[in-house]
Amino acid sequence: MTSWTGKIGHTSISMAISDFYSKHTHYKTRLVLHTKDSRGDGWLMENIKVQAILFGAETPTEAKFLAGLGIRAEVPTISFLPTCQAISLVRYPHFVQFTGDEISQVKAITSLVEAYSWRSVTLVYEDNDHGEELPSMIGSFLDIDVRITHRIATKADSTDEQIAKQLHVAFTSQAGVFVVHLSPSLASLLLLNVKKLGMMSEGYVWIVTNKTMNFLHSMDSSIVEDMQGILGVRPYISPSEELKNFTSRWRRKFLLENPNVEEMLELNAYGIWSYDAISALAMAAERVRSLPVSLISKVQRTSSRLSMMEIGTIQTSQSGTLLILKEIVQGKFKGLSGEIKLDRSRNLVSKGYEIRREENWILDSSRWHYKRNGRIKENAENRCSTSTIARDPHTNATIVTGFCIDVFNATVNALDYDLQYDFIPFVNERGQSAGSHSDLIDQLYYQKYDAVVGDIKITANRSRYVDFTMPFSEMGYATVMKKTNSNDMWIFLHPLTALLPNYGQPVAVFGSLNIPVTNNSEARRLNKLEPRCLLPSPREKLSSNLSKFIVIV
Repeated sequence: MTSWTGKIGHTSISMAISDFYSKHTHYKTRLVLHTKDSRGDGWLMENIKVQAILFGAETPTEAKFLAGLGIRAEVPTISFLPTCQAISLVRYPHFVQFTGDEISQVKAITSLVEAYSWRSVTLVYEDNDHGEELPSMIGSFLDIDVRITHRIATKADSTDEQIAKQLHVAFTSQAGVFVVHLSPSLASLLLLNVKKLGMMSEGYVWIVTNKTMNFLHSMDSSIVEDMQGILGVRPYISPSEELKNFTSRWRRKFLLENPNVEEMLELNAYGIWSYDAISALAMAAERVRSLPVSLISKVQRTSSRLSMMEIGTIQTSQSGTLLILKEIVQGKFKGLSGEIKLDRSRNLVSKGYEIRREENWILDSSRWHYKRNGRIKENAENRCSTSTIARDPHTNATIVTGFCIDVFNATVNALDYDLQYDFIPFVNERGQSAGSHSDLIDQLYYQKYDAVVGDIKITANRSRYVDFTMPFSEMGYATVMKKTNSNDMWIFLHPLTALLPNYGQPVAVFGSLNIPVTNNSEARRLNKLEPRCLLPSPREKLSSNLSKFIVIV
């Protein structure tokens, strides 16, 4: 139990068993806790003698192994820590995710970004199965017109140099809003390098998910003290007197069990969920005991089989132990975190997420300013007939004027933040053009420039390498559409489709039957109706207004 999660979970689980049976002294069943420290290795469990597995795996390997073990042993596997997307109910039917769902967290983050009107974000995630949730946010960000400027994938064994190199790319590209979805240990290493690079200051925002936020105050104090611009998203747990008393008792017990701990860990959602998971398991076991004798015998036979199981030769059976799983899924009760209920995906029904910020973090939500040392390089294309490039004889500064430049300046002035940029003419040492438009596009593709301002022709080949704005003129915006020229001499016959007779014939029949009725009163009086053509003869006059209307239609 050397990890942060292990220490917190062990204290909460042991207290949960003690508290539960002190309140339910009449229960005939008892949960016996067998702890196993995997130390990050899922293959250290050699023998199991259990009817349920409760775990808080921090790595995908551990989570998949334990969830798969539940299938082979046919016992419930309950996780009080978020797991990777690969562990689905279809693949692991005995698995229960005793945490909130990730969809609610994604909605909370996208709502936060939308509330502050941020236009772009950088995603920082762990390069393993646990990091799959964050790239899936891309669709949610696109729905609110937020651009993903970078995706930084870090590995668990990344060094300071590797992380600093990845952050430097984001720093030079003027990235300002970062969404971090990393394990606590990797997030601590990342934020340490962020501080060294000066990226934890005004002009930067760091949004951390619940994986990091739940352990934020357990990190290095030197990092936490200087955290400016940190926003955290974590599951919302409504405060109560019971939770307040438990937190106080939990701290005392934690210090007794871990007297040599360097940093005092705070009780988080994972510790509370593990506490409630024990209550759910204990109540399920008691309810199974009260089932009919035929089902109880199956449970007893399963228990004897489970005691002989080994990792390599796990026997399968139609186990009555799965009745415990059924009772857990269907159970409802009031726990330490509030009302406990599982949805169809066997996740805890989400109570929402709360957004927390550090005390020294100040941000005006109405306007966001980027203040950086770096500047964007804007290439002014001097071949544009509407632009003029000159130099100030006193300051030697480049002066660029023209219609395209005016449009660019107006766009920059409309931004919600201060964008610093410099115009760099595309010329050689002699002041002549440095190449063609295609050469200029190549320079932009190789990131020598950040953008190009000028009258550049949009072609299919160039669009493969760079992005163009919408074409515009003094009249306004324009839309590029495919031009189609048809030289078909029979184009006038195109409206005459095969379905046209199908509509014409019913109309003719309708008219031939209705015009005599509406126009010939004598025929109506004698009740003699003769079918006629749609149009009457020239000598016959239409006396009825209704018949005239039918002919016109």
